This record gives sequence, C-alpha cells and structure tokens, in this order.
Amino acid sequence: MMIKKMLLSAGLNRVLVMTLVVATMLCMVPTHAASNKTIKVSTKKKLLSAVGRTEACTVTFKTAKEVKLSIPEREKATNKKLVINAPKAEMTNKSKFNSIVISSVASYSENVSGNNITVKDKDAAVTIAKGKEAGKITFSAKKARLTLKSKASAKEMQCKKNGAVISVDAGVKSSADIMLVYKTDINVSGDKSAEIRIGNKAKDSTIRTSIPVKITAAKDMKVELLAGAEGTVIDKVSADIRVEIIGNIDPVITVNGKTGQGDHGNTSEDMGCSKDDKDDSGRTPVSEQPGTDGSTGQGESGSPAGEKTQNDNGLSVSDIHLSRNLIPDYDNAYLEVKNRSYLYEYDGSFFRAESEFDGSSASLYLEEYGPDWNLKDTKVLRFEDMFFGGIYIGKNYNFVVIGQYNEDEDDSKMVMRLIRYDKKWKQCGQVDLCGANTIKVFRYGGVCFAEKGDLLFIYTGHGRYRSADGFSHQSNMLVTVDMEKMAITWAGYGYQPGYVSHAFDEDVLVDNSGRLVTINRGDYYPRGIVVNVLEFNKEGTDVNGNKEYIVQDIAPYVVEDRLESTGSRLGGFAETEEGYVAAYSYDGIGGQGNTQSDMIRDLYITLLSKKDNEDNERVTGTRIRYDKDKGLTAGNPQIVSTGKKSGGYVFWEEGAVSDFYVSSKITEKTVNYVRYYADGSVSEIRTFKGNLSDCKPVYVNGRIYWYVTNDSIPKIYMLDPSKGTVTVKIVCSTEEKVLETKASSRRTESFMSKHNLVPEKEDDPITGQTVRIMYKTPDGQTYSELEYDYDSNGNVSGGTYEILAENYELYPKYHFKYTYGADGTRYISENTYYEAEESGAYLEKHYDEQGNVTYQKEWWYESDIEVTFIEEDMFDKDGNLVEEKDTRIDPGETEESQRFYENGDLKLVIITVIKDDGGDVIKTVEYREIENEKMVSSRKEVYGDED
Repeated sequence: MMIKKMLLSAGLNRVLVMTLVVATMLCMVPTHAASNKTIKVSTKKKLLSAVGRTEACTVTFKTAKEVKLSIPEREKATNKKLVINAPKAEMTNKSKFNSIVISSVASYSENVSGNNITVKDKDAAVTIAKGKEAGKITFSAKKARLTLKSKASAKEMQCKKNGAVISVDAGVKSSADIMLVYKTDINVSGDKSAEIRIGNKAKDSTIRTSIPVKITAAKDMKVELLAGAEGTVIDKVSADIRVEIIGNIDPVITVNGKTGQGDHGNTSEDMGCSKDDKDDSGRTPVSEQPGTDGSTGQGESGSPAGEKTQNDNGLSVSDIHLSRNLIPDYDNAYLEVKNRSYLYEYDGSFFRAESEFDGSSASLYLEEYGPDWNLKDTKVLRFEDMFFGGIYIGKNYNFVVIGQYNEDEDDSKMVMRLIRYDKKWKQCGQVDLCGANTIKVFRYGGVCFAEKGDLLFIYTGHGRYRSADGFSHQSNMLVTVDMEKMAITWAGYGYQPGYVSHAFDEDVLVDNSGRLVTINRGDYYPRGIVVNVLEFNKEGTDVNGNKEYIVQDIAPYVVEDRLESTGSRLGGFAETEEGYVAAYSYDGIGGQGNTQSDMIRDLYITLLSKKDNEDNERVTGTRIRYDKDKGLTAGNPQIVSTGKKSGGYVFWEEGAVSDFYVSSKITEKTVNYVRYYADGSVSEIRTFKGNLSDCKPVYVNGRIYWYVTNDSIPKIYMLDPSKGTVTVKIVCSTEEKVLETKASSRRTESFMSKHNLVPEKEDDPITGQTVRIMYKTPDGQTYSELEYDYDSNGNVSGGTYEILAENYELYPKYHFKYTYGADGTRYISENTYYEAEESGAYLEKHYDEQGNVTYQKEWWYESDIEVTFIEEDMFDKDGNLVEEKDTRIDPGETEESQRFYENGDLKLVIITVIKDDGGDVIKTVEYREIENEKMVSSRKEVYGDED
C-alpha cells in the first residue's frame, strides 16, 4: 500500500500541473459570438421562439419524435448557430444562420442561399432546393447523400473523413464545387455537371460519375466513368500525378489546363504501365484477377471486376460500408473497445457486422452475403447518445451491448444496456445495468460473451467510481443475464471473484463442465496473464467457487509511467478436452525496454491443464522465437477452435517492429498459422502474404474465414484445412486467388513451467549452464540483468532478475530481485521505490515447493518524520500464521511487538520498548499469555532506570 500511495501521489502532482496548464490555455481561446450561450429546445414552438431571439447563441433542437417542420425566414437568426439532433425529423429551413450543424436528421431541405452546413449524420438526406446556392457544405461522416435540385448549387463541398463515401445527385442546371480534403469515394449522378477538386491529403480518392465532371487532381486518384460521363475533363496539377481510368469512356486529360500527351487519356508513362499491358485500343484493361495482395486491379475501393451495377435486390458495391479494421498492434493502446468488426454465418448466409462511433452516437452496420459473397441485404442500427460495446450471436438470439458514461457517479443512471434481437435483427427486449460502481464502461478492454442454458455472461472492463485517492481505477467486470426474462441475475463490478486490475485483454468461455472460464491480461493485480474458473449456481445468482491460475508471469514494472506497459498482448483463448489454450505475444521484460530491439516479442501457445498435478506443473506450451538482432516481431495472435477434440488454429502476423509498435503504418505482412491439438502441441508453421484484422476468425463448415478492410470494401480470407490452401477475394467479385503458402523456418521450443516462468535466453542452454543477459542504456550503463541456471536436463533450476537503475536518468533509484532456488523453492526481495531518497520500501517473501508463502517481511521508511517500520510474518505449511513481529524505530526510541500463534489462535504477546536518554539504555519487556482469547498470565521486566 505504501508503494502504491507514493506512485499515485507522484502521478497526482503531474495531473494537477497538467490540469492547470490546460485550464490556462482554455481561458485564452476566443469563442464565436454565436456560441456564447446554448438554448436547448425539443418542440417546433420553442425552436421558432429561440431562433427569433435578439442575442447571439447556439440553438440545439433535439427530439426523438417523428416531426415535420419548417423554419421560416427570421432576420435575427443570422447571429445564431443551429444544431439539429432529430433522427426522425423532416426539416425545411428558410432562414439564414451563422452556421448549421446536422448531427442527425431523417431529411433536411435547405431553401435559402449562403448557409454553411456541417453534416455529421451519415444517414441524413440533405437537399439544396431549386435555385438556391449553399455556402460551404462539410461532411464529417463517412457516408452521406446530397441532392441538388434544378439550378441548385453549392459554393464548396468538402469531406473531412478519410475513406468516406459521398453520393451527389445534381439536378437540371445544377452544379457543385466539391473539395475532397481526405481520401473519399464520391458517387456523382444527375442531369448537369460538377466540379471536383482533389486536395493534397485526398490521395487515392475514387470518383464514380454518370455526368460530366471537371476534376482538378493534386494527388493520385481513380476515376470510374459510367454512361453519361462523356465530356469529363481531368486537369492534373503536375504531369507525374497518376490518374487511373476505369470504364470505356475517354476523358480529356490536361496538365495545368494544357493538353499533355493527348486529349484522350493517359499514355503508358502516365499510367505506369508497359505497352504490353495495353489492349488493342491502347487502353489499360481492368484486371479481373486479384492482385498479389488480394486486391482487384482497380483497387479495393473501386468496383470489383466482373461486378454487375446492381444485383437482383437492387444493391451494388456502393451500398457496402467502407471501413478500416486493420489495426496497429500497440501494447495497452487505450481503446474504449478493441473489437469492432465481426463475421458470422447463419442459415446459409454470411453476415458482416461493424460498429462506428461519431463522437455522440453509435451505429452498427449489418450486411448479409450469399455463399458466393454477393451482397444480399444491408441494415443500420443507430444508438443515439450511446457508444458501442459489442455484439453476440447466440443460439436463439442476437445481442448488442451499448453504454454511456457516468461521470457524476449516479447510481440510478444506466451505464450498460443489453438489447436482444431475433435472428432477423428485430428488437425483442432489453435490460439496463445502472450505477454499478462505473464511470466508464468497456474502459480499456474488450467485450466478450458466453452462454449457458438461459444465462448470458458479459465480460468486459470498466473505470470504477473514484477512490479515496481521487482516481477512477480500472478493473474487469462480469454481468450475468437471464436471456429469456431479460433480467440481470448477478453483477460483479468491485472486488468480485476473478478480480483483475488493470484488465486489458478479456476473453471468456463456458467449458464442458458448465463452469465459466475467464482469461485476462493484468498489469498490477496480478501482473500477468491470469485464468479464473468460476462456478455459478444454476440460476446465475451467485458464484459457488473460484480457482485462479497464472498462465504467464509478467516482469515487474520499473516506474510509475511504465505500470500499464506489459510488453504482451493476449490474442485468443479456447478449450480442448485436456485444458485451456491461450495464444499471446510477450517481449520477456514486461515492456520495460527503450529500444526497438527490446520491443521484439515471441509468440506463445500454452495449455493450462484441467488436471491438478501434484508437482503443480500445470502450464505447458510452445514458444516461437524471434531473434533480437533480426528486427522482426510477432504481432497479436488470433485463435479459432475447430472442436474440443481436434483443437484449432492460431494465426499471427510478423513484420518489422516499426510496422507494429512505433508507428500506425499498415503494411502487408507475413501471416503465420499453426494447428494446435488437444494436448496443446502444435504443427509446423506455415506462412503466406496478407493481413489479419480485429475480426476474429470463424470456423464454418470445415473452413476458417475472416475479413480485412483498409478504407475499402471487405477482402475475404479463407483457410481450407483439408487442402491446406488459403484463398482471398473481394466481396461481390467473380474471381478469387489462391495464395502461395509455405513452411516457415522459424524456430519453436517446448517448455514446462512449474512457476509459469519461461526463461529468457539468447541460445539453447547447455546442460548445467548459467545464462546472463544484461540490458544497457544508450550511454552504456547497465540497468537490468537477468540470470538463469539450468540443471542437467536443461530445465531452470534457479535464477535472478535484477534492475539496477540508480544512475540512469530515465528511472528513479530502484532495485528488484526475483530468485528461483535450486530445489524449486522461490525467494523474492524487492527494494521497490525511492524518490530523492525521502522514502523507500522493501518486500521480501519466501516460498516452499508448493508455492506457499513461508516468510514475509515488509519494511519502509519516511525521512520527513524520521521513522522506520518493519513487519515480519511467518507461516506454517498450511498457510497458518505462526509468528508476527512489528517494529517501529524512531530516533532514540525502539518499539517492538511479537505475537505467536498456534493453529491460528493467538497464544503469546511480547512487547519490547527501548529508549536512549543521555546514554542510559532502558529496556522494558512484557509477556502476555493468552488462552481462549483471554489473558491467563502477564509479567513485566525492566532493565536500567525507568523514567
């Protein structure tokens, strides 16, 4: 506790300083006249009244009701900002405002010229009325529709979302000046023309048009010219800009307004093609084959080769939700929810589900695909003023869990909502969890589910109510729901069975015995990958038993700002007949390194046996090595079970450290996979070029599927275990590509871990060898040492782990030692923290062969009050307390208290007091014998003169 207080105190000081800095900065920021005051209204009458006021203000119109209203011309509206948050409203505006923000609306018609409009609602249908010219229209959502009526126009339209899809319908004699700020897919149709400018950050945008457009291209881009787009002009700001043309229409190509290599398209040099790539007409053909990376020849955001404009349901590629579920593999990236994309199969169809959060509301995009991966149906579920947690496809129902923040710590406020749907996604029930010691639900963790009978288990993380230290601490959270009654039967959101803090990577399953088994990656309590086996009663109202197992110890943290860093990621969890398989990556030093070499992680596949072996050798596994000098590392793994008897598969990417942890760069990598068996052993490693994503692979009809998006429509990967082949295809395309797979030469090693410690060593040990590894600072100072001893069988028989950082500026003074004895016993001593030598702490523990604590000593001091405290505890083989000793040492004074126990009962107390006054030593000893909690005898001995 003393250590934690000191760490929190240091952190609190920094927080206070930063708060003052931020507060000072905020006081210096000027505000718009139209935003000094906010008036919130929910009816047409109140809206018109607020718009007609004299003073400048922001008027927010918010309602969930179906309404149809018109805002007439109001002269006093010009100094006001209008915010619309009415998802079921049909609105018409005839008044001039300072600005308009559309957060959500069913439809909006602009019947006045000159307004600047920001559209945040991806489902909004925005129309500029006949003859009106809007000012600047800004789309901040990834999907939107804009209609320009006859002779209507917009001075400027820009999209601020990378990878957005904007549909513009230009009416008769209408025009639009469209500025693309970021990469965008834009669909242009109508009866007139449009002008489109590709900005410096909008590289690889795609323009799909059925009307003539004038395009000014400052970056490489794609243009798909449909029937009606004849007369399109593409003006490149420099000759080296590449414009890929899709379709059978030749546009006019110019450079800075001047005709370049010809007026009918790009030359082979423009396209980056050779003459052999041309067809007989001299044009570059659109390839119907996936490229080497699985993408189609025209790019992932374009229409796939062989695709019909519309399918039998009237749907086309433009109806597919574009996204990016490729994610960099940061350790402890503080994401509210880690998994946002899902794939599953039901009734012969594949379903893709993906969530988005626009800062105020969550949306869930649902797409149904046939066995040929052609689009069959789409659906969007929108959750106002909520953020997304996760979805679960159950046996009888589908579920969505959402939440909201509770900064005021209101026990009556809903923090988590579980919504039940039937298999056709029709809502059929919901239940709320309120208060629950929660400020921020889903905090820094994943959201996972398991079911047993009528019970649904929801396992996640949350930020708890503020403690006495002023902090909202994070830990895991478990909620049990009766799915038929839609009632919460049990909720653990404090120090419940299976408590982990901080809890960063959750997963959960119900095993063959009906027990709930959870796994988590903790950074403090405990610091490691931990499995808990919980036994609930049939009704799910209580936990009858809990067992905890550490799968992987994580090296301890060095300083406060490294606490959350563990150098590991837990990627998967599954059950076999013999145990529980976990797949994770780990750097071996707990994320404490300072160089890219320190960030290199090995890949682990471990089996936690279901049997309680007498020698406690519960964890066995395989370690896949990544050499520190090669620069490659293992990424976050994914696991998929094919059956408790057969085992399953583990997938992981490997690549340069810089592609994973140093930057957010997304590149094609080497994907590795192995089959694991029921006993935890693994097959050979096979590899192919491609990517994984945050979509968990699924096992369907003997094949394994997952999908990847990169500001694009989905790319489907499929592993056929019976053939050993991996294929990839773009949805709605006619072709698929078989990827080349080959055996990997990467080295693997099996291990058995009595204390869940996998030795960190550079080479295979020689029998009887001692291996020492030293970590140095950039200036050559040693700050960490690891030493392991191996017996004649090559097993760890003893070792130490020390961090020596007294002189290195990045660390406070710190010393840690962790030792395994040759007989299998364990000894720990910690000199854990110093701050300018004003305070310090020390912890020492001894363990027997079964891992039970036999002796524990805690020592700490505080120099400002010049006092030292020492506590010593001794235990017998059954864990019963045998002796306690407390010592308080002040300058010139010693107090000591000893307590002796028998079978847990206090039997004897000895109190010793020593004082030094003018050189005279006084020693007082008191003996108190206790029986049946009553004192039966007492005596006092005094030595020297007593004041």
